[in-house]
Amino acid sequence: PRESCSSIIERMRYWSRGETHASPYAGYGPKRKYLTFEPDAGGWNNIRMAFETLAVLAHATGRVLVMPPPQRLYLLKVTHAGNTRAHHGVDAFLDFDALRGALEVISISQFLNETIKNDN
Repeated sequence: PRESCSSIIERMRYWSRGETHASPYAGYGPKRKYLTFEPDAGGWNNIRMAFETLAVLAHATGRVLVMPPPQRLYLLKVTHAGNTRAHHGVDAFLDFDALRGALEVISISQFLNETIKNDN
């Protein structure tokens, strides 16, 4: 008998089964490891794909994803009257609350506070 389309889709939708992944690399090296993201000067689709790749890599290697400060993204200048931000981070376009359910994401400011030792 042929399998129905809906059962095939359900079987393929691995992310909705409530499974979690613990990185086998999380226990190696320093307790807290980081991966920084910096968008390039490309268009939104290139930035999004690079971000998705780094988010998966950070999750797979048990690292904290460090996001850059908001900045002007190529071709994404918003000029409507309700705009209060001159610059946008990737977080303005993606659901970071949902992402934080699976991956720790911090700002560059948090990263610098955690990693730079102040001698004063």
